[in-house]
Amino acid sequence: MGDYHYAVNIHRRATRGRAFKIIAIILSVLLAAALILIVLDALRNKTNVSVVQTDERRILGQADTTRVFNEAHFSFQADETWQKVDTKEEFVRYNALTYRSLENGFSLRELTIFIDEYPEDYGLTYVLPVEIENNRITPQQLSPRCNQLLDDGHPKQLSTEAVWAGVSFICDPDRATYTIGASHSETGYGVRIEGTNAVHRYFFLYNDLESSPRFDVFSQILSSFEAK
Repeated sequence: MGDYHYAVNIHRRATRGRAFKIIAIILSVLLAAALILIVLDALRNKTNVSVVQTDERRILGQADTTRVFNEAHFSFQADETWQKVDTKEEFVRYNALTYRSLENGFSLRELTIFIDEYPEDYGLTYVLPVEIENNRITPQQLSPRCNQLLDDGHPKQLSTEAVWAGVSFICDPDRATYTIGASHSETGYGVRIEGTNAVHRYFFLYNDLESSPRFDVFSQILSSFEAK
């Protein structure tokens, strides 16, 4: 009988030992799985944060990107959609430089800057009066479309002189585009600006080709303009 009880006890101890080992293995597997899930979740969150931060830098970079155009007589700033292009044929006889804002190959806006030589009778649909303070341009209030400034009896197809805020300009009421020129109350189209090296008269001609024009873009460019 003693041998029997001894064998039974050994069997029970062995059984309990195997059970403990199995439980320990199961607990180890569960703990390992939990640790893996925690690590994966942390990595996923880290990846998401990195993507968001990258996108924010990219978007902020696009919004803040400014292009500086540095010419012989002047410089100005515009957003990255602008680039220098060949001057239009109608203006090649003048000392003029032309720039365009392009998106997907389409022209959105166009700026031509004339230096000392410019078409004095060029027809506009809007005029932007400017003042010169410390040889910097300060844009004033943009006029309404110029046909609203004409007398009721004036033929709507004929260009004529119009006045807005003390500034005279040539109104072309039949022109379909949004054509704006900067003008000074004393010097007209030829805005006189003294640079470090010389004094020039500049005529700024802006065309917006969109259905909803951005007149503020013209004002921002003028405000950044610096004569040399």
